[in-house]
Amino acid sequence: LKALFREEHPEIDADSLEIDDGFYFEKEVKEALLSLWGDKRVKLEDDLPYQSSKGLNINGHLDIALIGKKKVVGLELKNMKLAYHNLPYDSVPEDAKFIADPELVKRISIPENYILQAKIQKYLLEKKYSPKPVEHYLFIKTMVKLNGSGLKKVFITRKTEESITREELEALIQNFMEDKNPRYPWECGFCPYKKAGICEGKEITETAKVPTEELPEAVQEALSEYLLLNSRIRDLEDYLKKELKGRSVEVTNGSGRPKTIGYLERTKYDWDLRKVFQLLGENVLDFVTVNWRKREDLEMLLAERVALSEVRSTRKVLEWTGLN
Repeated sequence: LKALFREEHPEIDADSLEIDDGFYFEKEVKEALLSLWGDKRVKLEDDLPYQSSKGLNINGHLDIALIGKKKVVGLELKNMKLAYHNLPYDSVPEDAKFIADPELVKRISIPENYILQAKIQKYLLEKKYSPKPVEHYLFIKTMVKLNGSGLKKVFITRKTEESITREELEALIQNFMEDKNPRYPWECGFCPYKKAGICEGKEITETAKVPTEELPEAVQEALSEYLLLNSRIRDLEDYLKKELKGRSVEVTNGSGRPKTIGYLERTKYDWDLRKVFQLLGENVLDFVTVNWRKREDLEMLLAERVALSEVRSTRKVLEWTGLN
């Protein structure tokens, strides 16, 4: 829809001020790289053209392309208000300015649309600069909440390990051509055409992943605290497992009830399921469920004999999923 609106209403600036909040960050990075290597090696807003299998011409762009003699490095700059994480306690020093360790970066929540954009850019860079090898990175300025130091400004470097495939890109283009509605619940809030009264927007009621930076500040703080506490609990649990060494202790939990923590001896049973089925017949169905870990194997076996719809019904449910 935005492409159509841009043609019909060229007088409306399609760049949202909220999205453009990282302008000065981008400006500083670009100027710094130009001063280091010059405009012969540093290409700003590098065009990434693509023609689809159906002849559709698409022009993307990359914030920065560093053109070397032996390889090309692409940088996409992002400015996030706050990044959530489950970083281990004390894994990031208080004086750290950059986080680039892949093991730490993968524990930081990066919006899925950023990651998809990075995969597409890497694919297009590889096509444009072949046969030179290509590396691609997201360079993100954000705030993280760390134990003991509160909110801290950091720069995250995330390497894009995989490119999107041509087949995946073609399917994505086809989907965008067929369904012109907003993809994300937060899009309409940034859209200048909705603000101008040209489009009413669309309320997306189904479940969807929301960029964390678009959540209300109180929710962002609650999520950050939740992640920090969960990470701290895991660290403490690892410590207690080593120190208790086969022992247990009884404590009182937050609701005043006694709770045993540590190593307890429990009885486990291994059932002869074939014999149970022989003894109980159909009555056994009241006591068994499908092992979710083997669901796909079961589906494959059944699909060879009948349509799955004959032995299984489906329904949508909305359930809470947390860290534990």
